[in-house]
Amino acid sequence: AYAKACGGVAGVSTIAVLIVLYNASRMASGLQLAAWANANAEAKDAGHVDTRSASKAYLSRYLVLSVFTGVSCFCFFMAIQLAALRGSRRMHADLMQSLVSAEMRFFDMTPTGRALNRCLKDMATIDDNMPAAFRELFDSLIQCCVTVIIVSC
Repeated sequence: AYAKACGGVAGVSTIAVLIVLYNASRMASGLQLAAWANANAEAKDAGHVDTRSASKAYLSRYLVLSVFTGVSCFCFFMAIQLAALRGSRRMHADLMQSLVSAEMRFFDMTPTGRALNRCLKDMATIDDNMPAAFRELFDSLIQCCVTVIIVSC
């Protein structure tokens, strides 16, 4: 219900694409740094001095990948926060609709303070815990997929 309130398939798909881009760019950045270190080690072993042009090329590629990683990270976290805000608003509207449409007998039997505290606790849980759990779910799924890909290759 929370994923549906956060934007449904389109919202979840957008977040999934953004987290894949973020993790792919982070991994590519690490691979670029490793390639640069290996090239320097091989040049040193061969007795060649690495030229400035080769270093500039590695540095520029690493810089571009790092900037893309930062931008994709920002976009991913903004998408998560916007989806959480949308989900919170929809869940709150549904909660209020349920309360407004409740039978009068409910209000006769339930003290106002108890109903209010329950609503506040539920909304606090949705606002505080669900976005982090949603993000951790995506992170875990991506890490599992990356592990399967690395092991299978």
